[in-house]
Amino acid sequence: MITLRPSDGVDLDDVTSPTWNVDAGCCGHDVRFAATSGQLSIDNGHAAVSGPLGFPTCLRETAYATSAIERRDLQPGDIVCVRTDGHRLALITIVDASEQAVAFGATVRDPPVP
Repeated sequence: MITLRPSDGVDLDDVTSPTWNVDAGCCGHDVRFAATSGQLSIDNGHAAVSGPLGFPTCLRETAYATSAIERRDLQPGDIVCVRTDGHRLALITIVDASEQAVAFGATVRDPPVP
């Protein structure tokens, strides 16, 4: 499970860190929790999905958005497909979302996808 606290971000392409390089650094994060604005930022695109949950669903999805997701709209069990800056797809499942932290599980498709 990944827990982002205010201003933390995570690089879902990181293959060397056991925590996927979760930190409050400025750059290289696929997902960032901007607590001051109450938003989860996903720079390279995201899409909420339902139905058959898996990477084929993410590959077929065409409604990827680059706008931030309001924290208040995140509910435990929500599934989101995420495009990473390394051209991978991540399937994240929201575990908890509060003003103090956003927690989620993530599975990243490797090798890279188009």
